[in-house]
Amino acid sequence: MSGFVVRKPPPLRKMAVSLNRGAGVARPHKPWYRAPRQTWFVEIEGKQVVLAIGPKAATQKEAWTAFNKLMERVDAPDPNAQQYSVVAIFGQFLAWTKKKKAPATYIVTGPR
Repeated sequence: MSGFVVRKPPPLRKMAVSLNRGAGVARPHKPWYRAPRQTWFVEIEGKQVVLAIGPKAATQKEAWTAFNKLMERVDAPDPNAQQYSVVAIFGQFLAWTKKKKAPATYIVTGPR
């Protein structure tokens, strides 16, 4: 096997360090207070949304109430979205496979 190089995986310790750098880690939505503007914010889909304006202690409950109402709308399922069953998805995949791939790919051989 010329040209084939087997590489050892990096030690687990180094992998754990690189995973902790925060790239691609989703964080939950959570309100925060920006003191210079005396405003409560939350970030939804990359945009900052104002929840409440005023002194921190006086508006904290108002901000959390607004946050909960906003999250009900954001997290609600889309009523116009189509629902697919697993059987329907597999059927579409098999139909695509039969049309686009070699015939031997689609042959069902039974249990092995």
